Order: sequence, then C-alpha cells, then structure tokens
Amino acid sequence: AVLCNITKTLHYIRVLDALVVASSHIASLSLAKSNQLLIDSNLLVIILVATTKTLHQVTSVLIMNLAISDLLVGLGVMPFVALSIVKPGWGECFVRRFLNLCLFVAYTSSVYCTVSVLTLAAIALDRYHSIMDCLRYSSRCTLWRMCSVVVWIWLQAMATSCPPLLGWSSVAYVTPAYSCVVDWTSSPSYTATMTSLSYVMPAIVILVCYVNIVKVARNHAKRIHSLEDSVQRSRDPNTMFPPSLHSPSTMVYNRSRQCVSAHPTPSRELSSMLSSPQTLLESQQHHQRVARLFLVILAFFLCWTPYIGVALFQATEAAISGETSLVPPSALTVSYFLVLLNSDFNPLLYALLSKRFQAALRGLRQKLRAGVGMVLITVTSSSACPVSTAARCKKI
Repeated sequence: AVLCNITKTLHYIRVLDALVVASSHIASLSLAKSNQLLIDSNLLVIILVATTKTLHQVTSVLIMNLAISDLLVGLGVMPFVALSIVKPGWGECFVRRFLNLCLFVAYTSSVYCTVSVLTLAAIALDRYHSIMDCLRYSSRCTLWRMCSVVVWIWLQAMATSCPPLLGWSSVAYVTPAYSCVVDWTSSPSYTATMTSLSYVMPAIVILVCYVNIVKVARNHAKRIHSLEDSVQRSRDPNTMFPPSLHSPSTMVYNRSRQCVSAHPTPSRELSSMLSSPQTLLESQQHHQRVARLFLVILAFFLCWTPYIGVALFQATEAAISGETSLVPPSALTVSYFLVLLNSDFNPLLYALLSKRFQAALRGLRQKLRAGVGMVLITVTSSSACPVSTAARCKKI
C-alpha cells in the first residue's frame, strides 16, 4: 500500500511538472505572438507617419513618440521576459553574472513604460484643447511646443526612474514578473512617489479630459437632434410656431481639427443640410468617437490599475509587517503582463483605428502594389527580349 501511494504521488508530480512545462511554453508562445504584433503595429504607425504627408501634423508628434516608446518595450523588455519563461532559472543566473545589465533592463523598462503613460496623458490634453479651445489651438499648439513636450516627457521619465540606481529603492530580478524590475517593497516612499507621478496624475488627466470630451460630444449630438426636430416642425403644416434657431446659432464645435461656427440658416437650407447623408455620417462618426474614447479609458485603466494596485499593496504590507506574503505570485505575473499588453493596444486605439491612418494605410498599399507591378513589368520585359534584339528592346 505504501509503495502504491508513493507511485501515485510520483505520477502526480510528473503530471504537475508536465503541466508547468506546457503552461510555460504556452505563455512564452503567447508572449512571442504579442511581441510580434507589438513590433509590427508600432513600426507600421512610424512608417505611416514618416511617409504620409497628410499625417505630418503637430498631433502626429505625440503619436510617433507613443509608437517609439511602445516599440522599445517590445524590443528591450519582452524578449527578456520570454527568455526567462522558456528557461526557468535563467534570470537568476543572468543577474549573478551581469548585474549591471540587469540594472539597465530595469531602468530602461521603467523609462519606456513611464514615457508611454505620460504620452497618453499628453494626447488626452491635446485632444481636450483642440475641442475646448479650438479657436486658439493652431496658434498655441505649435510644432516647437509639441517637441518640447516630448523632450520633457523623456526627461521626467528618466529622472523618476533614476532613484533605484542611486540608493532610493532597489532593483532586483522578480521571479513572478520574469524580469529585472524595481523592487517596490524595498522603499514604500519611492513607490508612493513613483505611482503618484507616473500613474495617478496621468490617470486623472486622462479621465478628466476624456470625460469632458464625451460631454461636449453628447451636447453636440443633442443640438443636432434639436435642429432636426425644428426642421420636422417647420415641415409640419399644423405647427403654429416657427422653429427657434437661437441656441444652435452660437454653437461652435470642432470638425477634423477645425473650428466651425453654425449661424442661423433659413429653414430650407437647414432642412437640406440635416437630411443630407453627410450629416447622418457625422452623427454616426460622433458615436464611433465616443465609443473609441471609452475603449481608450478602459484599456488604460484595465492594463495599469492592477499592477499599480499590487505594487502599492506590497509596499504597504512591507512597511507595516516587513513581509510580502499576502499577494500571490500569480497576481504580480498577470498584472505585469497586462502592463506589457498595453503597448499592443496603444497603436490600435490611437492610430490604426483612425480614419486618417486607415486612408494613409490604403495609400501605402497602393504605392507598394504600384512599385511591385513596375518591378514585375521590368523583369518580364527584360527576360522576354532576346539578346539579338537588345537594341529594339531598348527602344521599347
């Protein structure tokens, strides 16, 4: 009976080992696919901005900066994590042999992620000012000022990520994160400072800006509906009073980064304007933009809040009891992977789902097809011409 129990126990251990190995391979494969998607999508955004003249705008500077920071996450952080998953124990051995390189990985990953978050906040502020102060937006948000914002973002990210290298907090290889990261439990004061500057303040900016943008979009949609009701009442012969157009006449809104002021128009012109397909299309675009804003807010908080919550909880527990046993390792693993996954969502939500970027992508495809077609025609014509008729082919 004892021998039978030992055999069963060994069998269960082998099964568990096999499950652990299979799960590690699945996780590494998923991370590799995610990393490939991250690199391809951000490279595509950079190429589109660089090669498309219609995207050479002030706001594209922030989109380019976001794509560069996310691309660096895919090139400098994710491969280290994937290799640590595939080869257990490799991370500890790496730290013992190359401590300075571990410090570099932790520092650069902190800088890249901080730049990404601060750029998201800058994009939210840019969109907020383009709508709330659209009359002075083009004069205030110049290329020089936007480049200054980008430089400030990188300087702040590098400055806030430096203290662990100078003794305030520390850097370690954290096994649940499969990477060299800042040890949030070593200095609760630095953890509170870093989360306040790199997450809480940008999160407040993002939330306030996008909530106000949604309010403006809803008010704009209500004014359009009120105009439509006015037109319907003007068409109805039983209506006793003419439509009132005083409220919408002072409406100023932003359409494609340009301010448009709606003035009182005659009933017939207003009727034709509101019944046109362009007005219906604009109404649908308003709903799509609001839905995109909700996706932007949801993606940011879903990806960053768990990791920041785990870091603050661990720092608080370490400051009170000196231990970090309440948070399971799986919670840290999932939360850290969500932070990396945010770099996959950003190019989709901020660039590739935009109508301008989709039009630029179609233009790039047409250019590539035309270039490939010219190459094929040249190769075909040169191979079809015999050597004896070379002069004739040159004339052709």
